[in-house]
Amino acid sequence: MSYPLRRFIVIRFDSHHMSAVSTLDGIKYGFRLMIYFSAIFLISVVVLSAGAASIAASLSGVGSDPELLFIGSVLLIGGLFVLYVGVIASLYKVIADAVTQANDSTETVNRAPKRPERSNNRETVRKRVGRVHRQRAPK
Repeated sequence: MSYPLRRFIVIRFDSHHMSAVSTLDGIKYGFRLMIYFSAIFLISVVVLSAGAASIAASLSGVGSDPELLFIGSVLLIGGLFVLYVGVIASLYKVIADAVTQANDSTETVNRAPKRPERSNNRETVRKRVGRVHRQRAPK
């Protein structure tokens, strides 16, 4: 009995293709990203909470304070902007680091010594033979 979906599901895992980055380097990179995300999150939370507190203070009481409302709105939008830019920048960094690592690993694989090319051109062969005969000719 054949299953029609079976031919579309192909999962292959070759561990020898995953050796561009060691486990320790992956863990170090993960911790650096975690610290980066924590810093971005902390900065954006501080700016967002300052903006929210300013907006809440401007709306509480008898009258509203338009300057405090404006400052709070700017801080709130700034906090969202910091969070958005931080996440996009980290995605860019992860992709750029992956491409750099892949290029570095392929350069080390492709550095095998090249064999000299053989020429089938008869003129080149004649020049080489002529040089050999001239070098061996007695003086």
